Amino acid sequence: DESGIIYVSTRKECDKIYEILSRTTVVGKYHAGMSDDERMSNQEDFILDKTKIIVATNAFGMGIDKSNVRWVIHNNIPKDIESYYQEAGRAGRDGLDSECVLIYHPKDIVIQKLFIENENTDSELSKIKYEKLSSMENYTRTNRCLSEYIVNYFGDALEESCGTCGNCENEGEVLDITIDAQKIISCIGRLNDRFGVKLISEVLKGANTAKIKDYRLNEQSTYACLKDKSLEEIKIVIDYMIGHEYLKVSEGKYPLIKLTEKAYSFIRSKETLFMKVLNSDTSIQKSKKSLKNNASLSLIEGGENLFKILAKYRTETAAELRVPPYVVFSDKTLIEICNYKPRNKAELLGVNGMGEVKFQKYGDSILSILNKYIEETNDTNISSKLEISTKSSST
Repeated sequence: DESGIIYVSTRKECDKIYEILSRTTVVGKYHAGMSDDERMSNQEDFILDKTKIIVATNAFGMGIDKSNVRWVIHNNIPKDIESYYQEAGRAGRDGLDSECVLIYHPKDIVIQKLFIENENTDSELSKIKYEKLSSMENYTRTNRCLSEYIVNYFGDALEESCGTCGNCENEGEVLDITIDAQKIISCIGRLNDRFGVKLISEVLKGANTAKIKDYRLNEQSTYACLKDKSLEEIKIVIDYMIGHEYLKVSEGKYPLIKLTEKAYSFIRSKETLFMKVLNSDTSIQKSKKSLKNNASLSLIEGGENLFKILAKYRTETAAELRVPPYVVFSDKTLIEICNYKPRNKAELLGVNGMGEVKFQKYGDSILSILNKYIEETNDTNISSKLEISTKSSST
């Protein structure tokens, strides 16, 4: 029942997800392969809250200031942090908590690299785009605070971790990976930075593949030095080391893993390296719960029914005026009305987003709805104004 955007990389993916979701819910779609009229109609339905969900490529969203988008899901990795930050930033513009979820698969990187190759730009510009894509991929690898990662990318710093992102909330298990990291660095160094993650992982595992035999990699001293680990476990550690800049991925269609100065420093200093293994099941469950309950996060107990009544009034009023519902009132304003239950003009004017102009337009109707609701339900449960102000200041 909440507005959300699902971003995808390709038209094919957009059509596929739209088809699946449209079987059970009202959903729109938006991509460059559609006619101008169809795109504009679907965009307008989304802005006016006629359609709560829209599946779209990155062609969607520019110039749209819809304040009540409660969630954004990226079904594929975007091309760079700039794009992700802009698209994720379309959620929660009314100041209420919103959820942004990025679903990642390695094939996404292949698709984004094909886009870069097909643009036929000069080599220097392509190199920059590969580097930006690499930073975006490292965002999916890191297990430190995600907000901190983004802020650092733009050259700034957080005084402390955000405490609310998937990584911060995930307690996980902290492992000492010092020995594993040393073996990985040694293996990559002995292979002279000539191979990618897959082959390096297979060498460390001690796989018996034709390629390993052809290159005589089974004769390396680091061959099978992590044979007690699964390939997946080895890749997780390599991903962590890439995300934390002990390793780097080369640009181009066939990325190679290379050592960084930080890796050499790590070996020389004999420091200890710890990695938090994130519990993916816990993160998924928290995301599902947050997405499901987000609309009522700031409502006091029992306020859901009144919120629905006020939201219905808002939708009907917006339809008459031919404006988006959030132009009439934001979710934040409706939540404060539900929590505070103002009984007269002075109290209603104390609600965030309710000025003299809006009171003249909608004040009497809102007070009438409130008085009728309280009379029928005998619900006089309210929050203090201070609590409302605190709860609705989330970003």
